[in-house]
Amino acid sequence: MPAQAVPTPSAIESDWLIVPGQRIGQTALDDDPQQLMDRQGRPDASDAAMGKAWLVWNGHRQGTTLAVFTTYADTSTTRKAIRQIRITAARFQTSSGIHTGLKLPAIRQAFPNLTQAENTAPDVAIRYDDPAQGISFEVDKPGAKAVCTAILVYPAGSSPTAYLPLPEVN
Repeated sequence: MPAQAVPTPSAIESDWLIVPGQRIGQTALDDDPQQLMDRQGRPDASDAAMGKAWLVWNGHRQGTTLAVFTTYADTSTTRKAIRQIRITAARFQTSSGIHTGLKLPAIRQAFPNLTQAENTAPDVAIRYDDPAQGISFEVDKPGAKAVCTAILVYPAGSSPTAYLPLPEVN
């Protein structure tokens, strides 16, 4: 079986670039989620509690989503901030061409420090984290045939774990 082709970094437009620990496309960590809602419209699904929330938008293609996890920006509780970004669309890519749809070995070549997160529920995706860079990859099954189904970006040096479950989008 031939190796999966990975695009050259120059072929990735800024609007579709994943920068670990910083942003996915036009959505950046610490941005006010209202700016995202102004661009994207109302979320297709959301779940909020205790000042934390997931906001989820369906993509134009079936099965693609953009989700952001938000909390208050500081103790004043006057402004919200994006703390984690999750995408499922393959159009978003890292500068090394890593995107959803690739197999885990290709992702490990670009991110050799990935560690498998503890999986407490068997029906959820398996996640591989590189907290030092602020990026995680969800895959559909264990092993070398695992395919990336989602990419998460969060502040470098922190954990990708959020306090609410990701809401389902109909």
